[in-house]
Amino acid sequence: MIGNKWYITDEFSKYAREYDHYAFIQKRAAKQFAELIHSRLNGIQPRFLEIGSGTGLLTEELMQRFPDSYFHITDISERMLKYAFDRTQKFEQAVKLFEELDGEDMPGYFQSDADVMVSAFTIQWFDNPEESILKTFKQLPECEQAYISYLGAGSFPEWRHYAQLAGVPYTGNTLPKEDKIESALRKEGFQVKAHVQWMNQVYPNALSFFSSIKHIGAGHNLNDQLLSPAQLRRLLRVWDTDCSYGVEVRHKVVFLEIER
Repeated sequence: MIGNKWYITDEFSKYAREYDHYAFIQKRAAKQFAELIHSRLNGIQPRFLEIGSGTGLLTEELMQRFPDSYFHITDISERMLKYAFDRTQKFEQAVKLFEELDGEDMPGYFQSDADVMVSAFTIQWFDNPEESILKTFKQLPECEQAYISYLGAGSFPEWRHYAQLAGVPYTGNTLPKEDKIESALRKEGFQVKAHVQWMNQVYPNALSFFSSIKHIGAGHNLNDQLLSPAQLRRLLRVWDTDCSYGVEVRHKVVFLEIER
């Protein structure tokens, strides 16, 4: 594993049991993403490789729409993979292979029969998303298409706004920019189409928002930039005072379609 992957893996594994209860945006996005993929593949039952299955939210949605397909399902967290395994056992017709894998650092011996790669809300944890996507295509010559979703740069503008008002640092992680990813892929001859959708989620208060991030394993700042208890209290007070009827947070969800 590279970079902070050990810590990230531990966080996702720690909160695997609670993930589905707090993954509000991920659930909604998985359904929409699966519908998009289904409409594009137009009745074909492809061989899927999934990078970063998590607890299997997208996996389940895809199996509902592609019941006779082959699924090679991978995740960096063994515990997350176990939840995905349990979730998808009801789909008896689908052929399923589960494998623990760091999608950003695939070993040279990794092989898959897949012709379509999918990944949901994973590449924002990669050090270099575009390089990782290209590496996967290079390593898997049979893979002709990819469908990838992620939280994009510009997400959580409310968090940024109230951090500035409170005079404290914004401690959200840096998120991928879709134009950078698109440019890198097009430069290598790939066809790329991006769909951007803003998804809003309302929380009872600011603490509930931060708690939801923590309980899906995404609360770790990759630059180890943390607020002191006093700074956090100030941020919560300023945000909640201005939003007494609940805190609404916008998430910039990017759906990418990629073809060789």
